[in-house]
Amino acid sequence: MLAGLAALLGKLWYVQVAHGKEWTEKIRGSSEATVRIPSVRGEIRDRNVTTLVQNRASYEVDFYLPEMVKGYRERVGPPPLTEYRSTINGMPKDLKEPDIVKIVNTGVVPRLDDLDLAQDYNSFSSSGTFAPTPKSRTRT
Repeated sequence: MLAGLAALLGKLWYVQVAHGKEWTEKIRGSSEATVRIPSVRGEIRDRNVTTLVQNRASYEVDFYLPEMVKGYRERVGPPPLTEYRSTINGMPKDLKEPDIVKIVNTGVVPRLDDLDLAQDYNSFSSSGTFAPTPKSRTRT
């Protein structure tokens, strides 16, 4: 029984300590893509045959902000900073942090444009239907 426990501990040490950097690099290089393709159910129309809902592809992109800043730093150099004033312990203080909007506009949006996926929507205006209408995108 002690020999089995010693073998198990030896294997754990081998995987975690001796090859720990190898596993860390594999995790850093991975990405996640979840694809959900629902069944086609057709259009939904009202009694006047006005289309209320259509089937269309939609995409969701989630960002892990610290990794975006790190990736920008590795590809381009120091990230652009944004300055703002905040109150800390009742005292006003000027703070600086990476400008995520500029990082996304310079690093992510062009890649989405290449795939024809980058499009902003204005949910407050409606053209008589429930479909969102595109608004112009401004880049800084």
